[in-house]
Amino acid sequence: SGLIYTITPNRRVSFVTVTVTTPFDALATVTVGDSSNNTRLMDANGNDLTINGDYSTTPSYVYTANTDTDISYYFNSAGATVGNAIIAITYS
Repeated sequence: SGLIYTITPNRRVSFVTVTVTTPFDALATVTVGDSSNNTRLMDANGNDLTINGDYSTTPSYVYTANTDTDISYYFNSAGATVGNAIIAITYS
């Protein structure tokens, strides 16, 4: 896993995009969320890391906690030795 962004309270995540620039050579998976729910913003069915392309979701989730929250990706390589993806979030 890895940190994407630390979001402040009362912010809404409105868009998540995974852009596969180099396909993975195994059935690797990635999800996007936080420590309370690793798939809160995008689950593994929302993208296909074996095919080039843009995969997006519109979670519209509001982080209402009184503290900042780390938004992270959670990656399972499944033995992949090749592959690259870029993850972006939009929030307001």
